[in-house]
Amino acid sequence: MRPSRREAARGLALALAPFALTLAQAAQEASEAPASEAPPAPAPQAPGIELSGWLRSRYRGQFADGDDHDLYELIDLQAKDAAGRWSASVLARLAYDLDDGPPSLDGLLDTTDSPFEPQLYHAYLDWESSRFERLRLGRQTLLDTPLTVVLDGLSAELTPRGPRDAKLGAYVGVGEHLYESSDDGDAPVLGTYAGLDLWTGGVLRADWMHLEDLRLGSEFEDDLFGLAFDQGLTFDESDTRLELDHTRLEGERRDWTVRASHVDLEARWSARASYHELLRAQGALAAPLDPFSSTLFTLFPYRQLGASATKDWSHLSLTGGADLRRVSDEADEGTYNRDFERYHLTTALIEALPVELALTGEVWDSSDTEFSTWGANLSREHERFEWSLGSYYSLYKYDLLTGDERDDVRTYYVDLAFRPEPLRRWSLRYELEDNAFDLFHQVRLDYAWGF
Repeated sequence: MRPSRREAARGLALALAPFALTLAQAAQEASEAPASEAPPAPAPQAPGIELSGWLRSRYRGQFADGDDHDLYELIDLQAKDAAGRWSASVLARLAYDLDDGPPSLDGLLDTTDSPFEPQLYHAYLDWESSRFERLRLGRQTLLDTPLTVVLDGLSAELTPRGPRDAKLGAYVGVGEHLYESSDDGDAPVLGTYAGLDLWTGGVLRADWMHLEDLRLGSEFEDDLFGLAFDQGLTFDESDTRLELDHTRLEGERRDWTVRASHVDLEARWSARASYHELLRAQGALAAPLDPFSSTLFTLFPYRQLGASATKDWSHLSLTGGADLRRVSDEADEGTYNRDFERYHLTTALIEALPVELALTGEVWDSSDTEFSTWGANLSREHERFEWSLGSYYSLYKYDLLTGDERDDVRTYYVDLAFRPEPLRRWSLRYELEDNAFDLFHQVRLDYAWGF
């Protein structure tokens, strides 16, 4: 009998395990290798652990027909062995919901049974060795893969010797969904990748990812293949970059993206453009391919183009651009997936007035309406204190976590920041949001301490 896809995936995970163990063994051999086989040992260092990081406390209050108050504590901690054998990093948040907010203000804290909600974003250990580029164990975020994945497991990367720089890597573990209040249904995530430097500045990378998920009483298994090409040209005063990405899901084309940018420091201008096309509907797939379809429904194919350019002079800066989005089939247009065009131009006066002034003009054209709007920002930075105030407009403002789309949104804000010491910072932000259905206030107070 032919094995099921789940059994095949678990078999592949077991097949990858010896690869990871081989890397660990290579690390041990590197530390025990004779002097003739290993690079010269570094000068002895004092034993101990070096610690650094940030602590940030935040209060957030929202006020409308009812109030919602939340407290957050974020810790970002790095540790390093003074002898250079390992390093570690932890990023975690503690959140406390002070009340039961009204439905219009509900967030993730209002979906759990307890007002106290700890979240561990990452906690991993890196082992240093000349035999491999990286060996990482723990909760980690895979950023270079075709999809960003939070993984509880092991990832490893080798740099084989050869005429061209190459990288080979693999990872295996359990996928973690930070937006879910329970780990029930979390399932294996595994994959491999290979990268090759083709020529100066040109890098080609191929990825394969296997994703499993169990939620809403259903099982999901998906295989994603990604191919990416990155070309960079860097000179003394300029940098040009071209990126091409394509993914295939279950053997069928999923999407493709083109990004290009250029920065000229001597002439003081820059330009960037991007094009993205979703080729197949996204719905009823394994997370993170499909994290929101249970609340936002199926995301149908669309095309989106964006371009902008900036030019700076001694006291003036101009930025202009356009964004264009089209749903591939007009019948699929709906909430969270709309046709629109946006054209914008921002003028900023720099060190020409006692305060810095930026003015933005926008033209919005959607399937429902067409109009012009504006935005403005005033700011001033002192030795230890800075402030800014202004307003901006959003034709559609999305809150993916609550499943809310607000239309015709005008936001007014005030930002204040105070730095009593280089590693201490207080900040306060007030927002007034006026949308088509409601008006509410939000206050956010932060204190950050670095060490």
